[in-house]
Amino acid sequence: MTTTNNPPKVAAVGAGYWGRNLVRDFHALGALKIVCDSNPAVRAEISASYPGVIAVDSLDKALEDPEISAAIIASPAPAHADLAIQALEAGRDVLVEKPLALSLADGLAIVEAAERNKRILMVDHLLNRHPAFVELKRLVNQGHLGQIRRIWSRRLNFGKIRKDENVLWSFAPHDVAMILSLTGRSPSRVHCSGAGFVTPNVHDFVEGFLDFGPASAHLSVSWLNPFKEQRLAVIGSERTALFDDVAPWGDKLTVYDGRIDVTAGGPVAVKDDKPEKIALTSRQPLLEQCQAFLNCVKTRQAPADSDGREALEVMRTLLALDESLRTGEFQPLLPLESFTPKTASRPESTVSEPTMDRNFMIDLAAGPKKASWPSALAGEAVSEKNEAEQKDAQKKAAQKKADSGASSAETETIVSAKPQTFFVHPTAVIDSDVQIGEGTKIWHFAHVLSGSVVGSDVNVGQNVVIGPRVKIGRGCKIQNNVSVYEGVTLEEDVFCGPSMVFTNVHNPRAFISRMSELRPTLLKRGATVGANATIVCGNILGRYCFIAAGAVVAGHVPDYALMMGVPARQRGWICKCGRQLAEPGLKCLVCGQEYEIGPGGLIPLS
Repeated sequence: MTTTNNPPKVAAVGAGYWGRNLVRDFHALGALKIVCDSNPAVRAEISASYPGVIAVDSLDKALEDPEISAAIIASPAPAHADLAIQALEAGRDVLVEKPLALSLADGLAIVEAAERNKRILMVDHLLNRHPAFVELKRLVNQGHLGQIRRIWSRRLNFGKIRKDENVLWSFAPHDVAMILSLTGRSPSRVHCSGAGFVTPNVHDFVEGFLDFGPASAHLSVSWLNPFKEQRLAVIGSERTALFDDVAPWGDKLTVYDGRIDVTAGGPVAVKDDKPEKIALTSRQPLLEQCQAFLNCVKTRQAPADSDGREALEVMRTLLALDESLRTGEFQPLLPLESFTPKTASRPESTVSEPTMDRNFMIDLAAGPKKASWPSALAGEAVSEKNEAEQKDAQKKAAQKKADSGASSAETETIVSAKPQTFFVHPTAVIDSDVQIGEGTKIWHFAHVLSGSVVGSDVNVGQNVVIGPRVKIGRGCKIQNNVSVYEGVTLEEDVFCGPSMVFTNVHNPRAFISRMSELRPTLLKRGATVGANATIVCGNILGRYCFIAAGAVVAGHVPDYALMMGVPARQRGWICKCGRQLAEPGLKCLVCGQEYEIGPGGLIPLS
């Protein structure tokens, strides 16, 4: 293999099942300088196999080398976000093994870190660069197949069986990336089913359906198939093309000129007895991708495909499929804003206005916490660590007060807003990298955990836990004994009644860590949740909806909907002022506001 002239130097983070392939190809291109892996045996193997390559145990050490231009992230998926953001904030370009992350919030954080720091970000959707797929896409774009009617993809094999992600997240990112690239858009809705046999609650076989309107796509993935199969078919109105990645190079791409003739006796399928074999140049997709990434690093040109925004659309589709896999129902693709606020480029101050909600405070200056691989993988349920963290923080606060002689009215922490602009009760605990807005009050024994953002004029009641990494909008009221766990976002003016419950993992076990499986929950502006109600994770509560006391919400809630019961069912509509609307007419008899029914719930007429 001929090496690139003066290639940028890269650090590969992770040399496991897939990482060793990236190590091999970047070394072949003359770009590999450092490999980061926590396993001493792996580091010894790297040193023996690649003389001159430095083996270290963390990304921190690699980033100390000024010659390193880029980081290649091939760690287990739960660590992708922390590691990618750490490298981007350190001014390095990043190539991330698929999937980009396991949540849209993390994926958006990575993309925004790349855009904020003006860094190259590429995702390992390597089949987008396969010569057969490149030619297939050219045929589609030129209209050679006619109008796309259906796409089906099958990715089947025996192993590798994983425990930290199901086969949908392990295999299907490639298929979804190719399907979205061919259609040029995301599906309107999806449906998914599957089964798990080896590990409880981890699907080994998945069937997915993607609805694109006049066209549709079907995918099938499994790591328990007795033979390997990797096929992608595009069925057009004029012709059909088949990409068979397991076939020899001369047979990888075939075009069939079959058609449907309409006769007096009905439609007749006319088969193609001489399909066309498309000639291809034998090139390895992974090596092509590695070279393309190095070219982007040198030229500072963004990737033509497989960039961060494309990866977010793939993730958005995968999350909808995963939700359908859980519920068994068709799922729409939720907008990116449903998962996390979209921040603008870094301003001079520490407060920015995201597009989701004005006055929603974001601490841009602090940036993400550093994480070295694989320590970032050590995740555990929030509820398991709150008590220990709170006790430790309280001890430190008490010792600090004793040492300094501070009065009981002073807060015992460093926060990113001015201390005199909000109130924190002396018994409350506020972690060091928290942002709190003006006029906010945090009462007895509350705890705001690391990375959380609490907007202005928020009232946090007694014994409330917020975080880590939770965002609370302006004017919210969180009553006593509520825990707002990671993955939950409250827009402005949300009311959380006493002892209501949020969940963030759908199938928790005390002996299994599932922090990588958090399902995001969004409460939109003005939503009210009554006392002792339960909000099951992974759902969106619409604007000014009203959840009655004791209800259990296990699905999305329309704007202005009144929900009651176990499980919660819609029992009518409610006005912004909190009064139930009279039907028909949808007019509030108290304030006079009138509404009409729209696609997402009610819409005010004025």
